[in-house]
Amino acid sequence: YQTAVFNTTSCTWVTSGTQAAQPTLACYQTATFNTTNCSWDVSGTQAVQPTLACYQTAVFNTTSCAWDVSGTQAVNTITQTAMGSYTWANNGQTYTASGTYTGVVENCIAQVLNLTITTLSANLSLDVFLDGYYVINSNPSSMRPARYNNLVASGSTNTGTSTDVDIITVELRSPSNLDVVAYSVSPILQTNGNVQCIFPAGALGGSFYIVVKHRSALPLWSANPVSLLPSTAFSFANNISNAYTNGSIAPMKTLVSGLYASRLGELDDNGYIDAFDYAAFESDVYTSAYGGQYLLDGDLNGDSYVDASDYAVFDFNSKLGSYEQRPY
Repeated sequence: YQTAVFNTTSCTWVTSGTQAAQPTLACYQTATFNTTNCSWDVSGTQAVQPTLACYQTAVFNTTSCAWDVSGTQAVNTITQTAMGSYTWANNGQTYTASGTYTGVVENCIAQVLNLTITTLSANLSLDVFLDGYYVINSNPSSMRPARYNNLVASGSTNTGTSTDVDIITVELRSPSNLDVVAYSVSPILQTNGNVQCIFPAGALGGSFYIVVKHRSALPLWSANPVSLLPSTAFSFANNISNAYTNGSIAPMKTLVSGLYASRLGELDDNGYIDAFDYAAFESDVYTSAYGGQYLLDGDLNGDSYVDASDYAVFDFNSKLGSYEQRPY
């Protein structure tokens, strides 16, 4: 960039010319003066913009010499409860466990599934009364909370709820093999006659005879097999025709018009209420037996004592020749 002229006065070479100023550079550039072509060579390439999601934008930051990416994805959260399994239409996946799952983005919005899987089961809501426990003239119809009262009186620290009558056993028996119990639960009967029975998933879709047992009652069989759905209701209490009958004696006692109960007084598990049961009952009466922590078999009216007041229940059912009525 220089030139030289010989000065004949001073007898010297006079050099003149100024190097071109370095050009303004971007943050990613460098410059080198090229003495061949007498100019600045600038090199360096801006970093490529990163791949962006649909909800993001990018601006090149000349201070940090990098791309600043911004933007937050919107999220659509779906809360779902299902029994057994759930197929999510978003991604076609079937889930069998509770959890939080991420699906396919829709219209640039993330899809999230909060899933609660309820264990598949057959839930039977059953209504049944025990004749001696029935409170006469109660409105609505009610039984004595024998289990609760007995545990309170005995000083138990675990008394349950004030509507607990007693533990019963509810069995499901297949019509193809009545002598084998397919499923069995032992819930607590409530004062309004209701009891909730939860059977495993294997019972779903099956058709079974329902058998209700109590420590002092004749077993009560349904008149016909009942199909078990995820939620099934069945009442012995309000419909006597729902109880299996194979003789002239009604399988249940009529408490009041339209209300029926299982017969108490079966104490030796032979399927009859007769003199053999009276021997066990009489023994408890003579000793003035008191339930304490556990209800006694001879306590047929649920007052925690075995005494003459229970005899009326036994006497009524035994004089009829009451027996277990079941299909064979």
